[in-house]
Amino acid sequence: MRWQGFYFVGKFARALGVRNATSDQQLENSMSTAFLTLKTDPALLSKLEHAAERKPTPSEMLEQRVSFVYGSLKDSSGVSRERVRQVILEQTGTVAGATK
Repeated sequence: MRWQGFYFVGKFARALGVRNATSDQQLENSMSTAFLTLKTDPALLSKLEHAAERKPTPSEMLEQRVSFVYGSLKDSSGVSRERVRQVILEQTGTVAGATK
């Protein structure tokens, strides 16, 4: 079975004169072998499964939102991370005296 990705990479490379059919087959064979021999540490998998089951705390969710919004701003905006946090807290009604 030929993987779609290898087919198109090989086709593109052949159009550029970079590869021939033999090197395409060698590439596919080496990638298949590398994939099949890939091993993942069971302890790492266990930790990843545990982390995936854990719900984030409200504090972690807040920091995720702050990071997302702050990262979406242009550098030239002049808005600080603390200001982003303050606006989010005001919008969610978490800050004393803030209204929704």
